[in-house]
Amino acid sequence: MPKIPKINTPRLLLRGLQTTDAADIASLIGEWDVARMLARPPYPYTLDDAHSWLAQAVDYPWEYAIQRAGTEGLIGVVGVTGHLGFWLGKPFWGQGYMTEAATAMIATYFEHAKSTKIISGAFADNPGSLAVQTKLGFVQTGRSRQYVPARGEDVDHIDLALRRADWPARTLDAAPAGGERQA
Repeated sequence: MPKIPKINTPRLLLRGLQTTDAADIASLIGEWDVARMLARPPYPYTLDDAHSWLAQAVDYPWEYAIQRAGTEGLIGVVGVTGHLGFWLGKPFWGQGYMTEAATAMIATYFEHAKSTKIISGAFADNPGSLAVQTKLGFVQTGRSRQYVPARGEDVDHIDLALRRADWPARTLDAAPAGGERQA
C-alpha cells in the first residue's frame, strides 16, 4: 500500500517521518512523563535512540509525525503498524491534539487499508491515552502485562480494539478538544 503523503486536519498536519525529526523526538520522549507511558523506548532517551528508531520508522507506511499547522517541528507521532500507537510531547497535552490526529489517522487508514480492525491499548495508569481511545470508539478486549524499558518493570496494560464496522462517520472539525492528558 502506498504511503499517503500528508493528512491535514483543522489544526494539524500529519506527515511522513524524516531523519531531521530526531532532535524533536529525543527531546519530547526524553521527558520522563512521556517515556514511562511508552512500551519500547528506554529512559533516558537519547538522540542516538531517536536516530535508530527513525532509521526503521521512515519506511513504515502508516507512521506519521504530528505538527501543528503552520509550524515547524513535530509535537508527537501517530501510526498504525499492526496496532494504533501514539505519543504526544508533554507541552502539548490537554489541548485535544491527539484525539484530532488519531481521528484523522484512523479515518485515512480505514479509507485506504483493507483491515477490518485496529488494535491498541494503554497502560492502566495512563488515563489520558485511555480517554482518547474511548472517544475514538475503542473497546476493551482484555488486560495484559507488558515490560516497559523506561520503568524497568512489567506494567498493567488494557488491551483495546476498534472494528471498522464500529467506526462512526466523523468529521475532523468534530474531534473533541481538550480533556486529554497524555497519549
